[in-house]
Amino acid sequence: MYKSNGRWDDFSCTNQIASVCRTIIQYTATTTGCPCSFDATRNDCACCYSGGCHCGADYADRCVGCGGDCTSDEVEPLEEWTLVFKHIRSSGINIRDLWQGGDTYNDGSTDAQIVTSTSAHYKSSTANHYDTNQIQYVKLAFYTSGGSEVMSMTFNAANTNKNSWFSYDALLYAPYSDIYTASKGFFSMDGDYNVRRCFFACSYYNGCGGDAGWIMIKDTGYAGPCTYDSYYNYPYFTYNTAGTLQAFQSGHFAFPEILAIFYKYYDTSTNQGICDDDWDLGNSGRSCYRVVDSTVTWQDALDACRGLRSNADLVSIANADENAFVLTMSRRTLTYNEYWIGLNDFAVEGTWEWSDGTYSTYTNWASSEPNDSSGKEHCSVMRWSTDGSWNDANCANSKRYICEYPLNVISCAEWKRQGYTSSGYYTIDPDGPAFGNDPFRIYCDMTSDGNTGITVINHNQEMRQWVKGYESSRSYIRSLSYRPVSVSQASAVADISGECYQHIKIECYGMSMNSGYHTAWYTRDGSMATYWGGAPSSTSLCACGYQGNCDGGYSRCNCEVNDYNWRLDEGYLTDKNDLPVTEIRVGDTGDGSEQAYHTIGALYCKYDESTILTDRTDFVATVNAYISGNNQETITSTTISNCASQCVACTSFLCVSFDFNLDTNNCYLSTETDETVGLSYSTSAVFYKRKFQRQENPNRESNNCPSGWAEYNSHCYYAGVSSKTWYDAEIYCETNGGGALVSVDDDAEHEFLTKIGRWANPSTEYFWIGTNDIEVEGLWVNVDQSNTTYSRWRSGEPNGDAIENGVLMSVYTNYDWIDVGVDGTYHFFCEATVGASAIPAPTTHPLCPSGWFHDDHSCYSFSGSATSWDGARSACQSSNADLAIIDTMREFNFLLDLWRYRYSTQRFWVGLTDSASEGDFLWLNDDAFSLNPSVWDTGSPDDAGSNEDCVEFNTNRKLNDADCSASLYYICEDDLYPVARPENFNVEVKSTKEVEITWDTTMLAGAQDHDIAGFRIYYWVSDQMSATQANFSVESSVRRYILSTLMPGISYEFTLTAFTTQGEGPSVDPPVEATTQAAVIRTDTRRLKVYVIQRGQRLRQHALSDVQMASFSQCTNACTADESCLSVNFHEKSRSALKTCELNGDTHTGNAGDMEADREYIYASVEGY
Repeated sequence: MYKSNGRWDDFSCTNQIASVCRTIIQYTATTTGCPCSFDATRNDCACCYSGGCHCGADYADRCVGCGGDCTSDEVEPLEEWTLVFKHIRSSGINIRDLWQGGDTYNDGSTDAQIVTSTSAHYKSSTANHYDTNQIQYVKLAFYTSGGSEVMSMTFNAANTNKNSWFSYDALLYAPYSDIYTASKGFFSMDGDYNVRRCFFACSYYNGCGGDAGWIMIKDTGYAGPCTYDSYYNYPYFTYNTAGTLQAFQSGHFAFPEILAIFYKYYDTSTNQGICDDDWDLGNSGRSCYRVVDSTVTWQDALDACRGLRSNADLVSIANADENAFVLTMSRRTLTYNEYWIGLNDFAVEGTWEWSDGTYSTYTNWASSEPNDSSGKEHCSVMRWSTDGSWNDANCANSKRYICEYPLNVISCAEWKRQGYTSSGYYTIDPDGPAFGNDPFRIYCDMTSDGNTGITVINHNQEMRQWVKGYESSRSYIRSLSYRPVSVSQASAVADISGECYQHIKIECYGMSMNSGYHTAWYTRDGSMATYWGGAPSSTSLCACGYQGNCDGGYSRCNCEVNDYNWRLDEGYLTDKNDLPVTEIRVGDTGDGSEQAYHTIGALYCKYDESTILTDRTDFVATVNAYISGNNQETITSTTISNCASQCVACTSFLCVSFDFNLDTNNCYLSTETDETVGLSYSTSAVFYKRKFQRQENPNRESNNCPSGWAEYNSHCYYAGVSSKTWYDAEIYCETNGGGALVSVDDDAEHEFLTKIGRWANPSTEYFWIGTNDIEVEGLWVNVDQSNTTYSRWRSGEPNGDAIENGVLMSVYTNYDWIDVGVDGTYHFFCEATVGASAIPAPTTHPLCPSGWFHDDHSCYSFSGSATSWDGARSACQSSNADLAIIDTMREFNFLLDLWRYRYSTQRFWVGLTDSASEGDFLWLNDDAFSLNPSVWDTGSPDDAGSNEDCVEFNTNRKLNDADCSASLYYICEDDLYPVARPENFNVEVKSTKEVEITWDTTMLAGAQDHDIAGFRIYYWVSDQMSATQANFSVESSVRRYILSTLMPGISYEFTLTAFTTQGEGPSVDPPVEATTQAAVIRTDTRRLKVYVIQRGQRLRQHALSDVQMASFSQCTNACTADESCLSVNFHEKSRSALKTCELNGDTHTGNAGDMEADREYIYASVEGY
């Protein structure tokens, strides 16, 4: 709005422009520091309206029973009153006429709205809007000209209107002790209007001098016959200053300056308490919503929503109306355009699902969306700038988000079944979402009954109420209000509950019960009931009548005696079809000392009706409802539980709901829900909507795997959250879960990996898997060297020749594989068997610097940067090393293994050069090149360009001469202090499994015999060193050893090295080869040895020897070859290439005590032993 001319114009909502606000001015304390006006009669704050004492400045928001503890939580909150009417005594305006009329008075006046101001009358427009669904209490109060409250009366607004609230029946508080017990003359707003005595509360009305009461307002228009009618010639008001009944013409009446009327509204903040603070009730009443302005990733947004409430989630949108509502919420902060919603396609590309499990066919994608831009967009946002349309987005981006939680819990019992055990206020919707009654907030007692939650519905008449002066039958009427819960809502609670009960008590003195005539209570639908607590609804009895023990021998009730002794009838009403109690009526209390008290307790309901599926959580019931004409399958004569099971198991269509007819026991399965088709009403039907499980991050779900690992098909999987080389990823899998890089076996496993990869790293495309051709180019195997049986190569892949030995799996659109160099860093997938133990991490040899590799007598390091050959030497020498000198083929193969598992795309300098004499290649220690010529690459050395005088280890796994100035990576070697070198090493075959090993030693300069701690013998199957190598040690004095654990007919290679406490010395090179004798075929039938296998078992205390074998069949073959062997223990779960095979001289037969469970082993015994 322009200030110059008051005209309006539209602007961008994000522009910064001055604004004007409007609010109602509330009255404020002026005399005592109370947060409200002061009640001089009680000498306390008026806002402690029920007569308690204010707690003072330290607890300004509390009142307590005078003398009580203000620090206790059991205190009365201050009442919040809204001024709607004010009258100043010295004016000619009649009070009753102004109040009851439809006009307002000074409604826009700021000054008039202040209760302490005596300058003007006031009547707001809200005074005329008397809605008892909103107004809880009305207060009439008098004030001095200084603003001090001198008297007030408080009334219950329930069952009243604008003109009837001033009545004895509605009175809650007045500062007079006898106002409840004294007889009544007038007690109404109209009063005795013939003489203009309004808002008149009197008792005796016997002529002017005998007229006595408590309060009167005198309007003009008729002078009246009495002195107290004419104290002033304008409207005035007067009240009794004593604590009991007084004559109006006595000196006990005062004439205050100001009359005020206030409304106290029900607490409608936070959606009548239906939703939690800071949440908004949706337009359908099904859910509560919250817009969060902080920017986070999609996954963090999901976690944050679920952290706000256990049943909250990122918002799911079922239809256009809900989308419009969520759009309106998102526009509250117009600076931000995009908000995360719960839709994602993590599980299957292009299949969009809601994170809370909601099934919905509604979508609102923007034009050309979703488009999965760059293959990274698996989450979705709502854009308010495009009228709430949706777009797919990268889940790793940071955006604001919208949370939602459903209002679909039907009872306190269900809340407790869901794990909520603390008593307090909960929101329930007993007749189902979006049908019948709206959800409402209720108190749940979660502790009184260990088996269930109890729904507690209070009303406004729970205090003991005195009845006197009502002689006619049922002439005393007291209605019960369960506000803010309606009778319909309370009835819905009773309908779905297993049992309900409400206590009712009548105390009588000279009053006849005569149930149904003098006294009755009324059911939920207003019907009169004549049975009482403790008796069945089919009778007209009290508890004593049902039990046959009433006073005086009467047959129905104790109060039937009708004498002047106090008698009592009480008990619980338990017919939930009649509950809650809505009204009580009493008579026969008008003569003499006849009187009575009634007390009606709160309504309590617990357990659930049999129509509620308490044994499962995947359906929400809506009672008295069904989907008409939208059923795909009918199941006759069944049960609700079976119908639910059939719906879930249905495969011919997606069953998302079913109806159940309680009369026919027929079930109707449907593909529609109440959000797509309107429900119809029927008292014989219940509608069940299916709740699908909400999405969970599979990497966080509780399972049998280590924390952070997902379980699938009895295996554990881990999606790495950091980038590593292929080898480092493999080490991580081994050391953190006892597993290895994953071996992918089929499409289902591949799809599962895609899912956990997207959840772990939604913006990451590639993950290492275990498939590789590191050992043999082009032969793709798993980490354990087993052949692959499944592949998903991208078109044109694999294409990397020798330098690309690892495989990456894409979790984006195509899910395909590519081969890459193993030295690249990527995320990764691990796999392990359930229960696997972590494999210890490789450690650096104690003689080597951290990160260096040890072999034989040296430490090696592969550089992480490139430089010239001279620069490489300088770098190595700075670490007290030099470029590597490769003396033997074993050393060459050792370095080759290190390279191909870790650095397959890089070239490395070594310490070989012909710079001194062209063509004469010497190592840095001046030793001549003596390796097998096959280690040179094809055509090398060729001195191309006449300047290739240095040697590299190239990507073809060969040596090549290169220009010394080229910038390459490099291998450093630190040669350790040498020890004695073994000589005359000899291996002689003795049998099918035995060889005899002998050797001598020659001392090197600087070494002493006592330096030798022992000898270590290495052996392996020929040409399988890396996969089958094993070793054992002997003492330093030994020069001969019989090795008897070999396999028949196998060619082995052997080498030996001496070692000290400092490390190993040089080993025998080249290794010595020997082939064991082939097994002899025996004719003894006992030696055919058919084996009986027991997995997960192991025989102890009977081992003849143990050998290292690659397979179980090799282990049993070894036993077959040994005449003394009757059983084996094979370490099947070992991660080593060679696994322990224990040959036993006995079996479990007769040795049951030596058998033990060991899931790592297979035990096999010869059949018949």
